[in-house]
Amino acid sequence: MSDASTESKPKASSGSSGVKSFLSGGFGGMCLVMAGHPLDLLKVRMQTSTEYKSTLDCFRKTLAENGIRGMYRGMGAPLVGATPVFAICFWGYDQGQKIMRSVYNL
Repeated sequence: MSDASTESKPKASSGSSGVKSFLSGGFGGMCLVMAGHPLDLLKVRMQTSTEYKSTLDCFRKTLAENGIRGMYRGMGAPLVGATPVFAICFWGYDQGQKIMRSVYNL
């Protein structure tokens, strides 16, 4: 009877597929760039110009001149750079977990 109950139990999954972790990492990298780019843009503008008195002043002037789209100007290069880096990091982490699970029979 124990053989039948063992056979009917679903086997524990060995983790997500490599493609899933790669795509998840790429998406996470894109989200990171989209969240951080406006602040990075303000930082660079304040470092390279003396026309801004504070971060809030830089933010106001950037919005007044370019609108909300101006906060995301120049985001293409960071997207192209960060997306594959995070995709490879997530994929590598997933592969490392699979290796350790197989080594320790988990």
